[in-house]
Amino acid sequence: MNIISPIALDRRVLDLLVASGLPIEDLEDDVPRLYAGAEEEGRLIGVVAIEMHGNVGLLRSLSVRPDARGMGLSLALIDAGERLAAEAGIAKLFLLTTTAAPLFERCGYALTPRANAPDAIRSTRQFSGMCPSSASFMSKTI
Repeated sequence: MNIISPIALDRRVLDLLVASGLPIEDLEDDVPRLYAGAEEEGRLIGVVAIEMHGNVGLLRSLSVRPDARGMGLSLALIDAGERLAAEAGIAKLFLLTTTAAPLFERCGYALTPRANAPDAIRSTRQFSGMCPSSASFMSKTI
């Protein structure tokens, strides 16, 4: 398995996200995003995205193929995403999750009141409607 960072948003990324039930309807807008991926034998088995909003970012679209789970790939992708964010000048990452809060807590993310979201994050489609209000909102200074 190889972590490749950055990668382009392409059909492979979109297909993996759709197969994972993650939203893609906003990924081809003009918001800058960086992607890191994991490949094995030439096929994409995992991906993560960093949506850039000035000096804050939204970690999103973390997905690992079911047959590649259990190998620490999510942790490696989160780390790759954080490195991309830091290199892009992002000081703090935010995320929304309905299923993976314990994973992100292990990576140093803390539950954060939605009221504390910066305006740049509050205005994202993820925050303002694509993710349910019941989703855990988390943050980490990087």
